[in-house]
Amino acid sequence: MSKTYVKQQSELGAFAFILFVVGIIFITNLLINLGADEKYVLEVKSTAELLRKFFPEGEPLYTKAVETATYAYLIKNELRERYSSNVQILVNLMKGSISVPVSHLILGSLAKYVLALGFIKGLTLKVFKVALFAPLILTAAVILRKKLGFFRDIADELYARLYDPFGDRDIRTVLKVLRANPVPASIIHHLPEKGGLLKHSLHVAIRAADKAGRAGLNPREAYLAGLLHDAGKLKVYVFDPERGTYRRAGANHEVMNRMVMKELDKRFGVRVPSDENVWELVKEADREVTVEELKEMKMDISSVIEQALRELNINGIEGKKYDGWYKETLPFVAILAHAMNRVVTRLLRERDPALPLSEEPDHAGVHVLAYANPYRKLIYTEFEGKRADELGLFDARIGTEVFRAVYLVKKEAVPGETLLRWGNTPYDIEVLERKRYTS
Repeated sequence: MSKTYVKQQSELGAFAFILFVVGIIFITNLLINLGADEKYVLEVKSTAELLRKFFPEGEPLYTKAVETATYAYLIKNELRERYSSNVQILVNLMKGSISVPVSHLILGSLAKYVLALGFIKGLTLKVFKVALFAPLILTAAVILRKKLGFFRDIADELYARLYDPFGDRDIRTVLKVLRANPVPASIIHHLPEKGGLLKHSLHVAIRAADKAGRAGLNPREAYLAGLLHDAGKLKVYVFDPERGTYRRAGANHEVMNRMVMKELDKRFGVRVPSDENVWELVKEADREVTVEELKEMKMDISSVIEQALRELNINGIEGKKYDGWYKETLPFVAILAHAMNRVVTRLLRERDPALPLSEEPDHAGVHVLAYANPYRKLIYTEFEGKRADELGLFDARIGTEVFRAVYLVKKEAVPGETLLRWGNTPYDIEVLERKRYTS
């Protein structure tokens, strides 16, 4: 007998012994935990319900598993009324003093394995069905895709006709292009959500057409120009799949406007309006609409506001013209609106040069502190019985001089280190309600 043969026999013997020990442990554990408790039955029932939904082909086995688990639970409850532990039940079963078929208790303990068999059966049959009908499913998918494209074209046409009050082919073409490219109207300003450009362009078109009608100009051309006024953003804003948002591609907005309009003319024959008076009306409508959209929107420009507060020359600490005043005994910082607008406009334009902003003190398009939720909480709109105007502005008497258009920015909105850097103004500050001055 060779050494190799002896070695193989030894290995087989060791393997058989391990299997024997594992089997003894399994059977002992099974017998000690014979039957099923309430938790086990509930788990079996819930698992069976779940499997029925997704793999109904294994249904006969699911029902069998639930029935055996429930029956074993009822038997075990009856035995527990007579015996204090599973070990006593097992001992009496082996003695034959309990007239209960052990097979029922064992099957109840194995209910989850029966569920597993049902799952395997259901999965196998489902895979077989999918494989059998795969060619038919693929064919149906191809047909459906073509049909969906057809229905999408119909939806685009209906949408274009709905928002074309002049029955004009050029207007409908531009509407379809805007609908097919759902870019935002801006990145961090008005209507920054997907599809915002289409909404904004429609708002501007409607406003411009109304103005043109009252000014004796062509309303149809004004409507079309309103739809086209930001067409360059179709190329300027691109979707970033990594961030899941749109970003600016870096191209010049005005240059891209002209490029997109030429492309629309070349590809679809869209006749771009040439009347300069119409385009001036569109610019005016754009500014007005932007203000109204800002009033309704929610945007997060906390970093812009914080940076603006750091840059402002409060209390004249840099020896330049004052941008505002801070007094430790008051709960606010009085900041001149034109100073805040100047800094915020620059910071916003650095992020998105296409924004229709103005640094003029009475131009509302940049009054983000008043319009941008949730930042209304950063400024006082009422103080000691005096109310701010619709832009959140007061007048203020600083010392003996009255300053128009002032924000009262809440003290808690300013970083602590910035307040320390500003120091304390020696001037008295009196809040006044806004007055409309005439020259």
